[in-house]
Amino acid sequence: MANLAVSTRRRNLSGLTAGYVLIALAVSILIGYSIDKFWYALPIFMIALGAYVIFLGTLPRTPGRDVRSGMIYTLTWGGIMAVLGVLLITNDLLPNNAIVLIAVFLIFLGAIAVVAFATRPK
Repeated sequence: MANLAVSTRRRNLSGLTAGYVLIALAVSILIGYSIDKFWYALPIFMIALGAYVIFLGTLPRTPGRDVRSGMIYTLTWGGIMAVLGVLLITNDLLPNNAIVLIAVFLIFLGAIAVVAFATRPK
């Protein structure tokens, strides 16, 4: 019976994810088109998808599995997607600052590493 509940939850989450991805893609294309910078659709989509993946990382997991490692993994990749989207837009708005943007990205990765290893169970 427990496997049926997990399977149903996973199926519902898959449908929700598919719907969110389609809506986020359509909205990002519309925003890029409306501001006359169509290529902005990619970073806006990355930001929206990263925010959704971060949201998924905060949801409670199935008991009995390694909850913490899956959560850190999901939050890390969601954050990376969102930060890369922000950095792409920032690079267009403030050109000639690639070194600063790379440094910001490395600081973000370092912060993730510190948080991941500082909260390790002993």
